[in-house]
Amino acid sequence: EIAREFRHRCEAASRPKAEIDNNDDGPEEVLADCEFSLAYGGKILLNNARLVVKRGRRYGLCGGNGVGKTTLMRAIAANKVDGFPPPEKLRTVYVEHDIPADMEDLNVVDFVHADKQLNHLDRSVVETTLADVGFSEELRERII
Repeated sequence: EIAREFRHRCEAASRPKAEIDNNDDGPEEVLADCEFSLAYGGKILLNNARLVVKRGRRYGLCGGNGVGKTTLMRAIAANKVDGFPPPEKLRTVYVEHDIPADMEDLNVVDFVHADKQLNHLDRSVVETTLADVGFSEELRERII
Protein backbone atom coordinates (compact mmCIF):
# COMPACT_ATOMS: atom_id res chain seq x y z
CA GLU A 1 0.00 0.00 0.00
CA ILE A 2 2.81 2.45 0.88
CA ALA A 3 4.67 1.66 -2.34
CA ARG A 4 1.50 2.19 -4.40
CA GLU A 5 0.87 5.57 -2.76
CA PHE A 6 4.50 6.59 -3.29
CA ARG A 7 4.34 5.58 -6.98
CA HIS A 8 1.08 7.52 -7.42
CA ARG A 9 2.61 10.65 -5.90
CA CYS A 10 5.76 10.34 -8.03
CA GLU A 11 3.71 9.93 -11.21
CA ALA A 12 1.53 12.92 -10.33
CA ALA A 13 4.59 15.04 -9.56
CA SER A 14 6.22 14.21 -12.88
CA ARG A 15 3.25 15.12 -15.09
CA PRO A 16 3.72 18.12 -17.39
CA LYS A 17 2.32 21.41 -16.12
CA ALA A 18 -0.63 21.32 -18.55
CA GLU A 19 -1.84 18.05 -17.02
CA ILE A 20 -1.77 19.20 -13.40
CA ASP A 21 -5.18 19.77 -11.86
CA ASN A 22 -4.67 22.30 -9.08
CA ASN A 23 -8.37 22.21 -8.16
CA ASP A 24 -8.61 25.93 -8.80
CA ASP A 25 -11.03 27.11 -11.40
CA GLY A 26 -11.33 30.61 -9.97
CA PRO A 27 -11.65 33.50 -12.40
CA GLU A 28 -8.79 35.54 -10.95
CA GLU A 29 -6.11 36.78 -13.34
CA VAL A 30 -2.94 34.68 -13.22
CA LEU A 31 -0.02 36.97 -12.42
CA ALA A 32 2.66 34.30 -12.35
CA ASP A 33 2.78 30.68 -13.46
CA CYS A 34 6.30 29.35 -13.47
CA GLU A 35 8.30 26.19 -13.00
CA PHE A 36 11.74 26.46 -11.44
CA SER A 37 14.37 24.78 -9.34
CA LEU A 38 16.08 26.36 -6.35
CA ALA A 39 19.30 25.41 -4.60
CA TYR A 40 21.30 26.80 -1.74
CA GLY A 41 24.96 25.94 -1.98
CA GLY A 42 25.04 22.30 -3.01
CA LYS A 43 21.62 21.48 -1.57
CA ILE A 44 18.63 21.29 -3.90
CA LEU A 45 15.69 22.83 -2.08
CA LEU A 46 13.06 22.81 -4.82
CA ASN A 47 13.28 20.75 -8.00
CA ASN A 48 10.90 21.49 -10.88
CA ALA A 49 8.57 23.32 -8.50
CA ARG A 50 5.52 25.13 -9.80
CA LEU A 51 4.38 28.50 -8.47
CA VAL A 52 1.06 30.08 -9.47
CA VAL A 53 0.11 33.52 -8.17
CA LYS A 54 -3.33 34.99 -8.83
CA ARG A 55 -4.58 38.54 -8.41
CA GLY A 56 -6.52 39.17 -5.19
CA ARG A 57 -5.14 36.17 -3.32
CA ARG A 58 -2.91 36.07 -0.25
CA TYR A 59 -0.12 33.55 0.00
CA GLY A 60 2.05 32.22 2.78
CA LEU A 61 4.92 29.77 2.96
CA CYS A 62 4.86 27.02 5.54
CA GLY A 63 7.56 24.49 6.19
CA GLY A 64 10.16 23.25 8.60
CA ASN A 65 13.53 24.84 9.20
CA GLY A 66 15.98 24.54 6.34
CA VAL A 67 13.50 23.66 3.58
CA GLY A 68 14.00 26.87 1.60
CA LYS A 69 11.27 29.35 2.58
CA THR A 70 13.66 32.25 3.13
CA THR A 71 15.82 31.28 0.17
CA LEU A 72 12.75 31.29 -2.10
CA MET A 73 11.57 34.69 -0.86
CA ARG A 74 15.05 36.17 -1.27
CA ALA A 75 15.29 34.71 -4.79
CA ILE A 76 11.90 36.20 -5.74
CA ALA A 77 12.90 39.59 -4.29
CA ALA A 78 16.19 39.48 -6.23
CA ASN A 79 14.37 38.52 -9.46
CA LYS A 80 16.23 35.19 -9.64
CA VAL A 81 13.32 32.74 -10.01
CA ASP A 82 13.09 31.53 -13.61
CA GLY A 83 9.78 32.51 -15.14
CA PHE A 84 8.65 34.71 -12.26
CA PRO A 85 7.54 38.12 -13.55
CA PRO A 86 10.01 40.99 -13.14
CA PRO A 87 9.31 43.75 -10.59
CA GLU A 88 7.90 45.98 -13.33
CA LYS A 89 5.05 43.49 -13.83
CA LEU A 90 4.54 42.08 -10.33
CA ARG A 91 5.78 43.85 -7.23
CA THR A 92 6.73 41.65 -4.33
CA VAL A 93 8.04 42.72 -0.96
CA TYR A 94 10.14 40.47 1.21
CA VAL A 95 10.43 41.60 4.82
CA GLU A 96 13.34 40.07 6.70
CA HIS A 97 12.33 38.69 10.06
CA ASP A 98 15.47 40.05 11.70
CA ILE A 99 14.36 43.59 12.53
CA PRO A 100 17.04 46.16 13.37
CA ALA A 101 16.77 47.51 16.92
CA ASP A 102 16.20 51.07 15.70
CA MET A 103 13.08 49.93 13.79
CA GLU A 104 11.42 47.60 16.29
CA ASP A 105 9.13 50.32 17.67
CA LEU A 106 7.70 51.32 14.26
CA ASN A 107 4.15 50.49 13.25
CA VAL A 108 3.54 48.47 10.09
CA VAL A 109 3.03 51.50 7.80
CA ASP A 110 6.19 53.26 8.99
CA PHE A 111 8.21 50.06 8.79
CA VAL A 112 7.15 49.38 5.20
CA HIS A 113 7.61 53.05 4.28
CA ALA A 114 11.17 52.95 5.64
CA ASP A 115 12.15 50.34 3.03
CA LYS A 116 14.74 51.80 0.66
CA GLN A 117 12.64 50.79 -2.37
CA LEU A 118 9.50 52.44 -1.01
CA ASN A 119 10.62 55.44 1.04
CA HIS A 120 10.30 57.76 -1.98
CA LEU A 121 6.53 57.22 -1.87
CA ASP A 122 4.22 59.36 0.19
CA ARG A 123 3.33 57.61 3.46
CA SER A 124 -0.36 57.77 2.51
CA VAL A 125 0.34 55.65 -0.60
CA VAL A 126 1.86 52.94 1.58
CA GLU A 127 -1.09 53.12 3.97
CA THR A 128 -3.64 52.92 1.15
CA THR A 129 -1.84 50.02 -0.51
CA LEU A 130 -1.73 48.06 2.74
CA ALA A 131 -5.44 48.73 3.24
CA ASP A 132 -6.14 47.55 -0.32
CA VAL A 133 -4.53 44.18 0.38
CA GLY A 134 -6.47 43.63 3.59
CA PHE A 135 -4.58 45.37 6.39
CA SER A 136 -7.19 46.90 8.67
CA GLU A 137 -6.46 50.21 10.39
CA GLU A 138 -5.73 48.27 13.56
CA LEU A 139 -3.17 46.09 11.80
CA ARG A 140 -1.55 49.03 10.03
CA GLU A 141 -1.03 50.85 13.33
CA ARG A 142 0.23 47.78 15.19
CA ILE A 143 3.88 47.84 16.28
CA ILE A 144 5.90 45.33 14.37
